Amino acid sequence: INDYELSNLRAKLLWEHSDNLKIKASAIVHKNDTGAQNIREDDNGNYQQLFDEPTTPSGTDDYELYNLTVLYDMEGMSLTSSTSYLDTQKQALNWGNECCFPTSNPGEYWNILIYEQNVSAEIFSQELRLSSDDSSALNWTAGIFYKDAETIPSDLVSGILGVPGSFDFAFSSFQEENSESWAVFGELAYGLTDSLEVGVGLRYFEDRKEDRRSPDGVFEQDKFNSLNPKFFISYAASENSRIYFNAAQGFRSGGFNAANLPSYDPEEVQSYELGAKMVLMDRRLQAELALFFSDYQDYQVNGVDLSVSTSNILSNSGSIDVQGIDVSLRWFAGENLELGFNGNYTDTEFKEINEALDTPRYEIGDPADFVPQYGYSLWSTLSFEWFDSSPGSLRIDYSQQGEAHYRGRNFGPDYHDTSDIVDLLNARLSWEKGNVMVELYAHNLTNERGFIGPDGRLQKNSSRPRPRSIGLNFDLTF
Repeated sequence: INDYELSNLRAKLLWEHSDNLKIKASAIVHKNDTGAQNIREDDNGNYQQLFDEPTTPSGTDDYELYNLTVLYDMEGMSLTSSTSYLDTQKQALNWGNECCFPTSNPGEYWNILIYEQNVSAEIFSQELRLSSDDSSALNWTAGIFYKDAETIPSDLVSGILGVPGSFDFAFSSFQEENSESWAVFGELAYGLTDSLEVGVGLRYFEDRKEDRRSPDGVFEQDKFNSLNPKFFISYAASENSRIYFNAAQGFRSGGFNAANLPSYDPEEVQSYELGAKMVLMDRRLQAELALFFSDYQDYQVNGVDLSVSTSNILSNSGSIDVQGIDVSLRWFAGENLELGFNGNYTDTEFKEINEALDTPRYEIGDPADFVPQYGYSLWSTLSFEWFDSSPGSLRIDYSQQGEAHYRGRNFGPDYHDTSDIVDLLNARLSWEKGNVMVELYAHNLTNERGFIGPDGRLQKNSSRPRPRSIGLNFDLTF
């Protein structure tokens, strides 16, 4: 359970053809053979297979990613072309867990065992962007974007669904989804004074989707589009401080569910951010602060609605507000000592519920699923010299993630779970000599075992932190 054998190849190439033309190429080839991931665990935290099946769970997670970027400088402006291609293949064999909804018996949940699942995708994207230089008060960017995606997100060759001690029925399913999207965008920024800059942006997006649920089935088709504006203002209150405000609209396409199930509409968001960036105490303290608020309409959620089907479906649950604060501090406490803090607090709340749903999953006032209420990290880095005058450093960092919620009122008022408060402590000690560096590291020193996800107790398959890991890194630069 949760084992893997991973190999990863990365290559980068830069060709400086001239002072005006640069070409960058990169490639990543990733291969990962795995055991079962997050399979069902009992009350003692031991992993177990369902239905007493003798089969061995395993899987693969492979992908290849290629990119070619061309940078060409012209008089007063620059042209950027970025071309990418992704080919990914995933397979899971003989894996299962307690599923996503309860039976009619209190405290009992459906079990699911999937003998084989294949997920694949091929995605091609191209972006062309033209930008002005910084020689005048007026700066601008304009561009076009295109993406062609062919995906099979669910090819379940076979599986069984049932309750402990028996199974109810066998099943198989298939899904293929294709998307062809494009966008045009532009942005203008103008410096009204040396300290004050304002800007506007506009993006038009169009997405044509098609979906079918059998290899020889008929594609459902639809088109989604949106025109999204953006506004920002930035003011340099001093040489070492800046205040800014951003307002923007966002959009996510709608799509299709399984055959004979209703489709879902696009999701829209209006977001606002007010922040400040400062350098204080003779440049020994760097501080960033941001307040944010987002209003989501037709918020998309994934779950099961038993009034419609036992299948997982995406639906528009209603409107939701997200607001909070981000803080980042970096303090150079001494010549060789650096301290840091990053933290955030996020409040989410449903404001309206989609009355078209037969059995709403949420009520007004419920928080959004899978969003931790807070999180923060503290770190320190001490630089020093070893006995042979070689440079070294010691870094210690501690982080805590607050509770997140998971709710399903359509299964009853008690279908609610929260994640654990997760604390992680890491350390890293390094030694350098010329072009060689050796690091001794320790991750999760306290061997934290809490549930990271908020559905761990209900569905018994939530992620946990990686156990305590101690090891050595060797780096050679040439």
